Amino acid sequence: MMHPPRLSLPSPFNKGVLILQHRLLKQTARLNNENQRFKIMHASGFYFDGKSSKKQSARLVFTGTAHWFVVSDEGDSLTTPESIAEARVSSRLGNTPTLIRFSQGGIFESVDHEALDAMLLPHRPRVNWAHRLESRLRYVVAGLLVTAAVVFCLIYYGIPAGAKAVAFALPEETTRVIGRGTLQLLDKEFLSQSKIDEQEQQRLRQRLLAFIPAINNIPVSVEFRNAPMIGANAFALPSGTIVFTDQLIFLAENDEDLLAIYGHEVGHVSHRHAMRQLLQASTLAIAVALFTGDLTSTSSLIAAAPVLLIQSGYSREFEREADLFALHTLQSNHISPKHFSTMLRKISASHQEENDKPAPDAKNAPEDHEGSDKVRWQTYLSTHPDTEERIKMFDEAR
Repeated sequence: MMHPPRLSLPSPFNKGVLILQHRLLKQTARLNNENQRFKIMHASGFYFDGKSSKKQSARLVFTGTAHWFVVSDEGDSLTTPESIAEARVSSRLGNTPTLIRFSQGGIFESVDHEALDAMLLPHRPRVNWAHRLESRLRYVVAGLLVTAAVVFCLIYYGIPAGAKAVAFALPEETTRVIGRGTLQLLDKEFLSQSKIDEQEQQRLRQRLLAFIPAINNIPVSVEFRNAPMIGANAFALPSGTIVFTDQLIFLAENDEDLLAIYGHEVGHVSHRHAMRQLLQASTLAIAVALFTGDLTSTSSLIAAAPVLLIQSGYSREFEREADLFALHTLQSNHISPKHFSTMLRKISASHQEENDKPAPDAKNAPEDHEGSDKVRWQTYLSTHPDTEERIKMFDEAR
């Protein structure tokens, strides 16, 4: 039995059918979107009328016309319809409740986030951006990296810069109070009256102050103290007072040795290193000074000063700045820089000798801790950072 041959439709006809099908699909999708837009949605939660702390179970009704209102579980309207575009909606963070504030003063609270997102996102796509960020791992990782970078920059750049600004802005009276209080605490804990002859103290003081009487409008003063727990050392206080220990004086063979050390300590005074170190270790003090303008609160700095100035030592940057100041000062006064390198060697050897001594037997001398304390303190103070490098710089200078 023979079948009649099939008739193939012309190519233009097939193309027209495809175009018609595409138009029908687009129209169907548009109608679906319109239906979704005008779909009434609900979100469960609680309503506060703004007049009392009492809350009542309620529902937020979205009309699909970009308006919403709140009704009680019994169906009573609690608010009038308001535009969703003008609503004050709190940003969603995790599973914390979302708050919607109405113009009448009422607040709707809900954790029905899925329903709220369905209402909000078509009309306010930027709402809940914080939640969308925290819900994506790549944004969380990026946030952690940015936070770490900010903290790093704050610690290594921000705090030192803030400390420097505050140190140079402090009034002279404040630095004088801090310096005086610091010296009093040092005298109480670590220092005692100098055993050097009074006439020799006066001669050395005049010799040193004639060399550099003041720096950057800061008057310099010199004090001598006996310091068996600290050993051979000199340090500058925030006020401009420079303290020489008897043990350091005994190491010097001539006045030029002491002038070299004195020039180094004046360098610390010139750059406000002591105050900057105190402030860098007291970030709270920097924040208070910068944001409140209170530059006179010094009690906490005075309490921390002895340990920070004596035990911690200066940073490499601070020591280099003071070294360069001393080097230029010695050269301009035609004093050999080798006096400084010679003293550095003697100070280092003196402290090393003390550190090598065995600590006293606590069982045989339970009441005497001076020896162990001395070793402990001189371990911190044995040398400034990079002593050999510093010695080399002064040895090679002309």
